[in-house]
Amino acid sequence: MLSEAREDLSRARWEEASRRIEDSLALSRDGNDGAGEAEALLLRGILRAETGGWSKARADLDSAASVFEIYGVSEGNARALLERANLERDLGAFDRAEALYEELKGEDAALEKALLDLMRDDVASAESGLRALYESGSASETRAKAALYLGILASARGETEDAERLWNEAREKSGARDVDRFLGEPRTKRSDERRARLAAVISQPGS
Repeated sequence: MLSEAREDLSRARWEEASRRIEDSLALSRDGNDGAGEAEALLLRGILRAETGGWSKARADLDSAASVFEIYGVSEGNARALLERANLERDLGAFDRAEALYEELKGEDAALEKALLDLMRDDVASAESGLRALYESGSASETRAKAALYLGILASARGETEDAERLWNEAREKSGARDVDRFLGEPRTKRSDERRARLAAVISQPGS
């Protein structure tokens, strides 16, 4: 049921996702399935974050992290914390997001931290972090995202050929048909918040 909910989330089928998540949450609690409960809370937090229910999203993500920790699911705990950090970043609570990123390890956190640096106009740190991820020979999805954001920076500097090369690589590795889709289609309240903050930085002369 949760796998179907994830598919619904990816396609912005909010009502269907919500129904499946609530059913899964109830079943997990009835069956004393702590890991299942935490996963359902995580998905509900993501859904609420995408649709603008930010206070409730924070509560769900915090609860998911706690339940994952209680049941010793370290990978789930890290995913919940990363989602919470990303939400705070997208809403402009940069210090709060950075504190959460500092608790996390790995390429996913490093990539999202680089995006945080970009959103708060620390372009040098953002580019350094993205370049390291791009050149590390890491997982294709991580490299694709790094290429995407490096392309945005190149475009902002007027380096059209480099931007197109990086965007083409992002498309190829991610399977996305176009850059805008890879940036976060379908459009949601959360992605609009993130786009607005990115646009405010990369539109500045000399960025």
